[in-house]
Amino acid sequence: MTERDWDYKNPLRGLRRAMSDCSGAIVVAYARYHFPNGEELRADGVRSLTDVIFPTAWNQIEAAMAYERGLPLLVLAQSGLRADAVLEGTHDIRPFWTKLDPDVCNSDGFVGYLRSWKEDVEANANKAAETSAEENSRVSVRQLFMSLEWQDALVVVGTIVAIVLGALSIGYRIGMHQWPFS
Repeated sequence: MTERDWDYKNPLRGLRRAMSDCSGAIVVAYARYHFPNGEELRADGVRSLTDVIFPTAWNQIEAAMAYERGLPLLVLAQSGLRADAVLEGTHDIRPFWTKLDPDVCNSDGFVGYLRSWKEDVEANANKAAETSAEENSRVSVRQLFMSLEWQDALVVVGTIVAIVLGALSIGYRIGMHQWPFS
């Protein structure tokens, strides 16, 4: 994310802006919270939990936003995390579980995940470029004018008025046989 992507009012806005420029997303989920014991409150009762590790909730938010945008999503999850929501692997998203050791980057499993994700990202980027080119080829003069800042629109209108007045003046002078010699 760049400096322009941060928003003091709402960090989700910044995240949304950053994702609008992306063709894919990678979420790295690693241990953030460790609970030696606790309870899971379920509709069918309370279940005892021991040695539970959770990542930050931001992993769920980032993954959900990328998924909603239709971005190819690669989720790398630290082994031992509780498999909740995005990390469950029962939906369209299949996390790559690892010890987050740098050597994993050389493993066939990781390289395969990364390669297939990269292919999806490239296809998504190509599709976005084609869509953008198609949309840009159908921009009307009105849409173009309405997209200008008011100062720029004023300059455009002033320029058009000056050209029209100049053309009328030249036409008048030619009609009165005063052109090119006055």
